[in-house]
Amino acid sequence: MTRSLRLCFLAAAGGLMAALALASNLRAQAEQFDRDGFAPINQEELALKDNPWKPGESAIILYREVYVDGYAETTRYYYRIKIFKDEGKQYADVEIPIYVGYHIEGIRARTIHSDGKVVEFDGKPFDKVVVKGKGIKISEKAFTLPDVQSGSVIEYRYIERWGEGIRHDRTFDSMYIDSLGPLQVDKWVIDDDLFTRHAHFALAPLPLPMAWTIAKLPSGSAPQRQNGLITLDASNIPAFVKEDYTPPEETMKGRVEFFYVPTTMRTVEDAQRFWVDHGKKSAKSENAFIGNHKAIRQEVEATVGADDPPEVKLRKLYSDAQKVRNLSFESVKTEKEEKREKLKEDKNVEEVLKHGYGYGGEINALFIALARAAGFDAHTVLAVDRARHFFNPYLINWGQLDSELVEVVVGPKKLYLDPATRYCPFGLLPWRETGTKGIRLDEDGGVVVTTTQPTSNDAVIERKASLKWDDGTLSGKLAVSFQGQEALDWRIANREQDEAGRRKELEDRVKEWLPSGATVKLTNTPVWDSSEQPLVAEFDLQAPNFGASTGRRLLLPAGVFQTNHKNPFQHTNRVHPVYFAYPWQEVDDIHIEIPKGLEPENLPPAKRVDQAFGQYAILSTKDADGLHIQRKFTMGSMIFENEYYPYLRAFYNDVGLGDEQQLVLRSAPVAANQ
Repeated sequence: MTRSLRLCFLAAAGGLMAALALASNLRAQAEQFDRDGFAPINQEELALKDNPWKPGESAIILYREVYVDGYAETTRYYYRIKIFKDEGKQYADVEIPIYVGYHIEGIRARTIHSDGKVVEFDGKPFDKVVVKGKGIKISEKAFTLPDVQSGSVIEYRYIERWGEGIRHDRTFDSMYIDSLGPLQVDKWVIDDDLFTRHAHFALAPLPLPMAWTIAKLPSGSAPQRQNGLITLDASNIPAFVKEDYTPPEETMKGRVEFFYVPTTMRTVEDAQRFWVDHGKKSAKSENAFIGNHKAIRQEVEATVGADDPPEVKLRKLYSDAQKVRNLSFESVKTEKEEKREKLKEDKNVEEVLKHGYGYGGEINALFIALARAAGFDAHTVLAVDRARHFFNPYLINWGQLDSELVEVVVGPKKLYLDPATRYCPFGLLPWRETGTKGIRLDEDGGVVVTTTQPTSNDAVIERKASLKWDDGTLSGKLAVSFQGQEALDWRIANREQDEAGRRKELEDRVKEWLPSGATVKLTNTPVWDSSEQPLVAEFDLQAPNFGASTGRRLLLPAGVFQTNHKNPFQHTNRVHPVYFAYPWQEVDDIHIEIPKGLEPENLPPAKRVDQAFGQYAILSTKDADGLHIQRKFTMGSMIFENEYYPYLRAFYNDVGLGDEQQLVLRSAPVAANQ
């Protein structure tokens, strides 16, 4: 499979009459699709008992079709799936995502038994919300096919309508695209969760200049121009393998993405200039919102001192911007709630300051205005959220830049900051915005930049414990300090939880570190509403049946908080690269008091593992009344291509061996005078 990302251009379809004839033909095909719905089933498909290309699978896709009609603004989907085993019956539960502005219609489904008997689906699909919050609502249309058995074939089809139809007055008008810029038409995702015997993709584009990007297509597959359509056929496509710690699926699957492009865009160099030109246009709009307001200059004079060092000034202005009520981090409100609150629209940064509220982009713009008024060179950066995908300069879609932050020049340094992310401390970025590419908006032209690379010092979990072992139970006090990225993640994830909910989340996290049956109780009130402080949580804990007794000896694990940890890289081989969200550290400092009558017989030697990408050290020593365990784990890298996987796997194996070392205690001998 090729991993290349390439941009291909296609000239507009020629001739109005040809285009109209094509549109008429497409309408006839759509009507035929609506009438018939399913292709004839054959005996070979009904008799198939296993996947001959990869035996043992629970089900395969016999045929899959995606048909994009640019004239009707619809996409038609068709799946035919063969069930081999009972576990394959899960594919009878169909969930179709419904994106904002899209509609699902024309659902038909049926089950065909191995003897040819057909059971039509006559139920009614239902809608359910799967994601809701921060102004986002994603739903699914769900249904279950009837009477599915091992050996059955299930098939379903539906239409996704993504518009109300292209109006005739702009159907053949490239001026619309010339003024708007590249417009994404659709995306074909080639890989599926099941092995696919054959897949057919087709696009009926409008007669406009078009470009597409291709990535990781199966060998021998490529888009073809055919009778006014763009098509792609692929056979024997392996199932997409899901593994822990992988790059975003969107970047790992074979895909083709289509765009209508301006008439001036004919080469890769033209596409690359898109980022420069669009960044220039966006900067003008952004600067109009920022402006040059007296109220902003007055705010700066009231906030910073004339003798403050540059970074101190920035910190104060950053804190000032973060005090603004952040509407982007509030729950979705009903129309009635919005009317009751009567929030006014912010037309510029002066109004953001005056009103005391704003959405994320407006808060960042306010910070830029404050920084510029204080003499700093500051700009908006639109960046790629690397939790979802990576930057592709050939993907001429401004929408792939789905994060926003600020670049500020301080002497020779460029700082990347995000005051619009609630709880984000100065100098830190949310991990999704770190080490990623973006476009700095500038009226001289957009500039591609790379944001700050994260380090392990930016995400630390520190555990300090004073414990006692007695009669099989480990108990005592634990203080956990979540620092940097770890604190930010906790605060954002639990911002809408009440105190009881936050308590439960923290207690459950600590229970994951301890053997089954442990009890954990939060004893302090952590500071949740802060950007700069670590999130510190204190606990009382009890872990019964901790350790193993063998006669007069007691064995305790050296990795006290790693007893439940499983090596995530046990498999010898791996399909995808390993991708961690960010580098991190774990630091443990543990004291265990042991009762009189026990003494250490054997403490394992200090263990240390040093690699270029990570370090591990554990040391167990005896002190006045017990044991002292110090452990530090550092993962300093984020991505490991497959050729480096054996080294990562070996590192984790060594870490596991260190954590599994046993502290051996024995009954102390009785003194002669006792």
